[in-house]
Amino acid sequence: QRTGIVHDCSESTGKSGLMAHLSIHAATELVSTALRKAGASDAMANSTAKALVLAESQGLASHGLSRVPQYATHLRNGRANGQ
Repeated sequence: QRTGIVHDCSESTGKSGLMAHLSIHAATELVSTALRKAGASDAMANSTAKALVLAESQGLASHGLSRVPQYATHLRNGRANGQ
């Protein structure tokens, strides 16, 4: 079982080679908080965060942290129900 993830931040920052190192717990908390702030309930934010971080930790970046901005946008504009 992995204890951390490395996320390439170069696309969002424009700086080549910039990487974020987060523990699984820290990444899950960060994602959960972002989703709650966008309108998700605690249960939805927590379960979605766990799934996204697990995917990222398994090398499935296309189904991991890269989805957080899209999900947050859908929550804010009503395309997704946060309950």
